[in-house]
Amino acid sequence: MLGLDRVSLKSVAAFQAGTVVVLSAVMVWSSLALTSPPRGAGPDAAQVRRTSAAFAGALDRSLFEVSQDLRTAAVALRQTGTGLMDADPQAVLRAWADLRPAYADILLVSANGRVRAAGHEEMIGRDVSGQPWFAGARNASTALVTASATPRDPVPFEVAIPVAGSGARNAEYLVARLADTWLADLRSGILRAQPAPDSPLALTVLAPDGRALVSGAARPSADGGARTVEHATPSAGYGDLGPSGWLAVARTTESRGAGLGLPDPRLCALWLAAALLAAGLAYALTGRLTRRLARITEADGEAIVPSRIAEFRASAEHLTARERSRARALQEARTALARVRERLRTFEAMSGWTYWEIDTDAGNVTWVDSTTPGVAATTDRAVALTDLTDGIKPQDRDLMRFTMQAALDGEGPHDVVLRRADTTDSQETRRLLVRFIRGSAEVSAPGAARLHALSREIPAGLAGGETGAQDGTAPSDGRAQATERRGEGMLRQVIDGVVDDFNNLLTVISGNLGTLKRRYGLNPDQVRLVEAALAGAQRGSSLTRRLVRFVRRDDATLQETEIGTALTAFVPFLSANVLNQAPIKLRVRSGLARAQCSESVLEAVLLNLAFHVRDLGSEGFAIGADERVLSEEDGIALRPGRYVRLVLASGTPARLPAPAKPAGEERSTAAVASLLSGIGGGFRLVADGRGDSAFLAEIWIPASEAPAEAGHEETATVQPRLRVLLVDSDTLVRESFAEALTDLGHRVTQAGSAEHALTLLDAPEGFDVMIADQRMPVMSGLQLAATVVQHHPGIRIVLAGPQGHLPESARAFLQIEKPFRYGDLAAVMRRAARDPAAKAA
Repeated sequence: MLGLDRVSLKSVAAFQAGTVVVLSAVMVWSSLALTSPPRGAGPDAAQVRRTSAAFAGALDRSLFEVSQDLRTAAVALRQTGTGLMDADPQAVLRAWADLRPAYADILLVSANGRVRAAGHEEMIGRDVSGQPWFAGARNASTALVTASATPRDPVPFEVAIPVAGSGARNAEYLVARLADTWLADLRSGILRAQPAPDSPLALTVLAPDGRALVSGAARPSADGGARTVEHATPSAGYGDLGPSGWLAVARTTESRGAGLGLPDPRLCALWLAAALLAAGLAYALTGRLTRRLARITEADGEAIVPSRIAEFRASAEHLTARERSRARALQEARTALARVRERLRTFEAMSGWTYWEIDTDAGNVTWVDSTTPGVAATTDRAVALTDLTDGIKPQDRDLMRFTMQAALDGEGPHDVVLRRADTTDSQETRRLLVRFIRGSAEVSAPGAARLHALSREIPAGLAGGETGAQDGTAPSDGRAQATERRGEGMLRQVIDGVVDDFNNLLTVISGNLGTLKRRYGLNPDQVRLVEAALAGAQRGSSLTRRLVRFVRRDDATLQETEIGTALTAFVPFLSANVLNQAPIKLRVRSGLARAQCSESVLEAVLLNLAFHVRDLGSEGFAIGADERVLSEEDGIALRPGRYVRLVLASGTPARLPAPAKPAGEERSTAAVASLLSGIGGGFRLVADGRGDSAFLAEIWIPASEAPAEAGHEETATVQPRLRVLLVDSDTLVRESFAEALTDLGHRVTQAGSAEHALTLLDAPEGFDVMIADQRMPVMSGLQLAATVVQHHPGIRIVLAGPQGHLPESARAFLQIEKPFRYGDLAAVMRRAARDPAAKAA
């Protein structure tokens, strides 16, 4: 044994410093030798061939993708004449060209060679029958690619497909003219993906006539007698796209290096002196440090406990990890918000509706103008309310103000047809259909009056007569209503997509904030801010459901309601807008079953009773909710079964005298009884609140078969460790789910699609639970669940989606709402561990 445990710290530090200096010198010299190859080394010809082949393959694939994009555009153009789309071919091509900057232009050409529609209007009517691609397109049954470029027309490629059948007299052709920047970007991508050779590498494309198609693709310099190496790969076609006759050429020059010999002896001596100097300095500095540590130890009388140092290190690492987690959560929230904003813009572009937000107190209107040149599509514009009013004919301005005030004073949407002021006497009157609704008190500032509005222009042939525009009603001939019905299906699909994406955003925000709150110790101020953000996410979820009801005007998909969530979201509105800021006490039993009614029915019932209590003059209001099995002793004529019972009581007796009930009071209670009767429920008025008695009433609503578990607490009980397959096409949502499931102690495997999930399910290790998002492309969550139960019957299945958006057949499986709460997720995982696997409906 060498007794290495007795080597001093000073000697070790000196040895390390000297070694570092020597190794650094050797590494610097080695790098210089490697970067200067010996003279006579030739270029890498194999690399040139591979680069040329990769460039040719990328060109073929990209041209094939352009032909597929043209086929999609052709499908959209065919819809313009069927009534499914309001836009004409010119508008479709202009929007298509705006979304694809790689296209120099996109043309719709008739059989006689005239341009019928184009992305750029100056091309309309031009004769392009003399273009090289036109003659070939008349004889081609599939896509045709021509490669040509001239100084006057520097378009390298043109892709043409027949729209109405080759050879037909009424045949039309859709042509994409690709910009030279498209080819330059493709060339740059290939160069970035290839390993950097010794000499500069250049790529170009030669047309069938030998002309170069890439602007700025200069031949590599061959100074000093260096040899040029090049290779050309012809077009091979891709998919149903045949070879186009062009050549992809890669060129490089031979590298010439002088090489490096052995280092100079004087330089070696200098390195050795530097190493000795570094070792001496390290020895001296370490000696001073060890002497100071020795004095500290002698003064304290005991050695410094190493565990304290480890504790400080762990604390520092914990703080660093927490900051990184916060930064990641904020970045994910920003990304999700940007995606939702883009989806809202897509909704406006596809549906034809324009969204306004009107601040009546400040007199401002915020909206998006997608038609003004030079205005970014993602930038909101703000104008004065008077500017908006000036755009309406003077005869209709009072009608517009009246409708806006009616929307502020009442619930529900208010529609009106208005004539635009920019219509001349020689033109047919242009009309707008505008739908107003009052903004929610939950998201507005106290005392602020905000309106939300959707507007779209009514086509000239469907606008109806003057009477419909002046009295604020839709045209009587029904043609405008027929147009609205034709677009209802498409509008609902877009709205469902927006609601789903917004709920995904709220899921990411609430999931990450909840994980942040549970995983790291936050101070009270941080906990308060996180809880406020979580409450805002739940209110945002309620807002999306109201948006669906606002646009659809029905509640067909929202047939079950979680009473606690609905009351928590609606009570602030009642207090602020109906009961004049009177306090409302809310008490809901934990684990309450879902009520078999829509949120709109529940809100209408509470709104009628709140107006009744306000008119009585009672101060304060209380709402309690529990679950009861109906018996004869309850004294209400309903079918036997389990019900959710709401008890409503006023805080103090009314100040009105006992006699003379107002007629409005009887109508209010009758409306409540009628609403509840329609859903199989009942209403009992125990005390009407007049005289010395306080108001007291009971609402009975049928309860769902499966009671909700008590799962809203932040702390979850110990659960069995399950193997979970998480399937969601949204990466941010999937990662948020995975973080929460990991905190519950489960082992999570993620899949980005139903196809990927089916592949993972065939693995030998197997899974206990599968959580699948309902709205996935290609195969929905319910379709995936039906497939899984047939081939893997032992797996428990949980479907995830916004409240009320799961179909009726999804009742056969466990469900989790998006955005989810930590307690809800813990409850559904407990049920998954306890219940047998669900079978397909």
